[in-house]
Amino acid sequence: MHRTGTISITRDSTNTLSISVDDETSRTEFLRLELTPEALALALTGLAARPCTFELHAQHVGKRREYKEERVFYVGRHHHGSEEERTQKQEALMPFETEGWRGNPNDLGNYHNYHRGNKDKGYVVTFVRFVKEGKGAQ
Repeated sequence: MHRTGTISITRDSTNTLSISVDDETSRTEFLRLELTPEALALALTGLAARPCTFELHAQHVGKRREYKEERVFYVGRHHHGSEEERTQKQEALMPFETEGWRGNPNDLGNYHNYHRGNKDKGYVVTFVRFVKEGKGAQ
């Protein structure tokens, strides 16, 4: 089965090359390779089986990304980044995380998005799910 997507090649400050491949349908990066410039050059010029490391995240490939926004009430009572804060955010999102929807916990208590919500009005949270074409949530 052929899919469409995009490929990007970048280099970091340690001269490591990263090649990422994104699936167009789900808009997710599903493959990231890291290799040296020398290994890429040799592979491009016909010397096969060059060493690399990679991460594969294929669970959403070919599925359609859907998103929605919900107003979620949350009053942070714990130190930022603490286990208690993560648990509290998880509990606030839980009633909305049905049928495959997953909320972004970083939207809760985010002061950079104050115009979109606050502890008194509730925070506007983005929820995402991936569905097979022509079917319900997966």
